[in-house]
Amino acid sequence: MTGHDTSRPPAGAANNEVPLDMSNSVAADTTNSSTEPRVTVEEDINRPKTPPSGPSAPKMTQIYAALQAISPTSQKLVRDTLTNTLKDMPSPDAILTPKLLFSITNETISATPTSNTGYGIHPFIISLAENGSHIPLSLFTTSATNLLHTSEASIPQKSVINRLTGLKRHIIDIKYFQGEDSMDIGDWHEAWTRYHRFVETHGDKDSVIRWKKHHEFLAEQDNLKRNFAAILKFDIETRTKYNLTPSPHDEDSYRRRFEAIKLEVLQAEILAARPISDVESNNNTVSFSSWKGKSRYAPYNHRDADSSSRQSGSRTENVVASSNNHSFRSSGASSTNTPICLICQREHRFATCQESITQAGKQTTAKYDNRKLVRRSDGGVICIAFNLNRLSICSKSHSDHHICSFCGASDHGACSRKCI
Repeated sequence: MTGHDTSRPPAGAANNEVPLDMSNSVAADTTNSSTEPRVTVEEDINRPKTPPSGPSAPKMTQIYAALQAISPTSQKLVRDTLTNTLKDMPSPDAILTPKLLFSITNETISATPTSNTGYGIHPFIISLAENGSHIPLSLFTTSATNLLHTSEASIPQKSVINRLTGLKRHIIDIKYFQGEDSMDIGDWHEAWTRYHRFVETHGDKDSVIRWKKHHEFLAEQDNLKRNFAAILKFDIETRTKYNLTPSPHDEDSYRRRFEAIKLEVLQAEILAARPISDVESNNNTVSFSSWKGKSRYAPYNHRDADSSSRQSGSRTENVVASSNNHSFRSSGASSTNTPICLICQREHRFATCQESITQAGKQTTAKYDNRKLVRRSDGGVICIAFNLNRLSICSKSHSDHHICSFCGASDHGACSRKCI
């Protein structure tokens, strides 16, 4: 058995081996060589290998099946984790798209016409009205309107109790703006134009008519420029009273009060324009003798006064003269009646005083401004008659104007000499 060739079939077996057809083999080789590119060993080595593909993502059914297989507590933990993760992820739109700040969808039609008056009525003014506070007409001037709209953040505010509801709220501090009593004719007309629009927007028909007639009555007065001080004072008083305590219009009282204010202003102007030595009064308005030297009560002529002085010796200093035509004058034998200033105590008329320091070296309390005697600190009006009266008496009802022009106290006037 070992001597036989095992590659041959055993004897008696049929030889079923099919001889190879070399012609077909050659043809196949020829066909394959013409249709497929030949790859050499060197090319096969240099060809980059395809990276192995990563693990395939699980299907949703597999994820759902996995969630169902864990406990409810674990399911909740997975859900919360996914929710927080997705919530903290910024959306692509939020990163790429800037916030829209300006859009025509935000445009609204202004309730206040602004075509001829620049800016409209500022909400700060509406807050004053809602609080029942007086609204100074000076807030409606062009300068105040521009300031309200362009410097809103810098305007000081103060806390107040609402006069109508009793609740605490914030309103602007009107001291930050021009004083209402310092407006000129141009400012006054300009402010009234805006005030009419304000009332038309926030008032009823009767209110519009009332304030329109009020403005027309004042604007049509004769010698508007000459009488403007009285007109402005009456206008401020009328609107202030109505803002604080609205009341029906009484035509008779309205006109009588206007004439009374015109007379008050005229009297104040006369007092300011004339030397104090010439001022006469029927209710104990008197003047002092010298504030610097010695003087005495002298109801007689100069010669008799000298004789009396030699007989009786020295008299008290700075005695208050009688109310019969004596003035607030300096001492000495001079025949001239030099006035003593209600502002600085020097020998000149207070209407022309420009001093900021008194003769004693102290800061002056008052100053003369726009034909009025006013406080230097805040521009508040000081009553001239109250300060000229020896007994500090004034028939007017403006008690807030009754302060001493020398020291600012309200219990006496300058001529009482209590503070010197």
